[in-house]
Amino acid sequence: MRDQRFPLRAAAAVALTIGAIATPVHAQGLSTERLDELCRDPASEAWREIGQWLCPAYIRGLIDGARLQALHVAGSVEGHRQLMQFCVPEHSTAQEAIDAVLRFIKAHPESQGQPAAGTVYIALAAAWPCR
Repeated sequence: MRDQRFPLRAAAAVALTIGAIATPVHAQGLSTERLDELCRDPASEAWREIGQWLCPAYIRGLIDGARLQALHVAGSVEGHRQLMQFCVPEHSTAQEAIDAVLRFIKAHPESQGQPAAGTVYIALAAAWPCR
């Protein structure tokens, strides 16, 4: 007997594909200014709507991406630590990472027009340099 759910699954796949194609892509990515706006005030509408999820996920993703890149370049777990520009303390929280980034942005207003990824990377290197 044929699976009756196949047409529904096919339609969903087509809709997702069309949605992905129709979504505008911004080569610049997330700006530091927008990241600051979304992360700075937990009482704001921006925080409630998206910031509470985006801020920790974005920063965590950049941390994991930096580790993955270092692992790739070093070719070993042991060697990657020497390539890391920042070393996140073992028991640090997502909020501590967000706070480190926000402090950096506040201290460096010139970063507002820069891509958020670079600002986060530099902010974490300033807050948590490897020893």
